Amino acid sequence: MKVLLRLDILLSAKLEPGNFMKKVFSITILTIFVSVVSTTAIAQQSRIESLEKQCNSGDMDACDALGCEFARGDLIEADPAKAAKIFTSACDSNNGSACGHLGYLYTVGNGVKLDLDLAATLYRKACDLKFYESCVNLGISYILGSGIEKSVDKAIPLLRIGCDHEQATGCTLIGNAYYNGLGLDKDLKMANSYYVKACEMDSGEACANIGLNYAQGEGVEQNYELAYEYFTKGCDLGAGEGCFNAGVMYANGWGIEQDYTISKAYYSKACYLHYKPGCDEYENLNNEGM
Repeated sequence: MKVLLRLDILLSAKLEPGNFMKKVFSITILTIFVSVVSTTAIAQQSRIESLEKQCNSGDMDACDALGCEFARGDLIEADPAKAAKIFTSACDSNNGSACGHLGYLYTVGNGVKLDLDLAATLYRKACDLKFYESCVNLGISYILGSGIEKSVDKAIPLLRIGCDHEQATGCTLIGNAYYNGLGLDKDLKMANSYYVKACEMDSGEACANIGLNYAQGEGVEQNYELAYEYFTKGCDLGAGEGCFNAGVMYANGWGIEQDYTISKAYYSKACYLHYKPGCDEYENLNNEGM
């Protein structure tokens, strides 16, 4: 019998009851440069020129967008140092998104010298200026103790602000806090409500987590059909554990007709998404001649 795996955040790994054993935990600062796609080289160059003109005329939103283009390098050769300079100017003029983007560059040391203390300061300023992605990143900084004292209690309100403003990662992390009883009283029903909200915002990790709770009957009545729906949605959104657990359901015939061929395909996708248990199970099925 194969076992279902969970992606959770905020707590060290522990065994789950019965056959649902292993948890996987990871957390990183969010990358917050939104891509804009233009269809032709002429359109791309026109966009850059337009942004430069608007930025030079004092439009700080255009400056932020221009900085994002230099940070990404999609429409113009990447120049993170130039992006940082543009973001700094816009942030000094109290453009919240520019402060948040500059904070991310300091978090990863791209175009600037890595400075986690300054990154946290910039995330705070951006959050205060209502750039809600940075509220989540500041919360994550508190969880990790990244450039700021480690404090889950201080992280929770920031994650709530993000969640209340359509930031899926904030909702997912609040769900995990309720699930683990970390910073909040343990409440599986509340955890599930936040997972569903985040899943509806296309968080693959949240979809996988609510799927596992339906598979295990945690805070909800056990329902393999819904578990499968959430696993496959999470998989489609790039969550390797969602793919893996869909594969587990096919391997065991839980609520679905047993089919090792489909199971193997899901394990393969999980492996492609860098989810190692998927690689392991794919190899096991190969070794078993399936």
